[in-house]
Amino acid sequence: MATSENSENILKPDSGVVYCTVGQSHLVRLAVSLFTLRRHYLGPVTLISGGGDGGVGPGLAQAAGADVLEIPVPDSSKNGVYAFKASLGKQFPYRMNLWLDADTTIHGRLDALFEAGWQ
Repeated sequence: MATSENSENILKPDSGVVYCTVGQSHLVRLAVSLFTLRRHYLGPVTLISGGGDGGVGPGLAQAAGADVLEIPVPDSSKNGVYAFKASLGKQFPYRMNLWLDADTTIHGRLDALFEAGWQ
């Protein structure tokens, strides 16, 4: 999966990409996003799984070499999911977190985003 384009991605060890999913509606998009991410970035990735997907989201993440942090969402209504995602800040796994939506496709290196965040 790695290409020569991402072989020079060297980030601080406390930097990484974070996804968050709740339920099943974005699983296909997550699979595509993880695939395009790994074409350009080999660094740490964590999926925060709110549940409700029968374990499919964590399985996709692990297949892409990502870690999984399972935090059950207390309220699965639309507003409850928004509140859940907004409450995750203190539980992010890295000091520098690049939050990607599951429908994000990656078309190039991410180094500049991380570098800008550290400045």
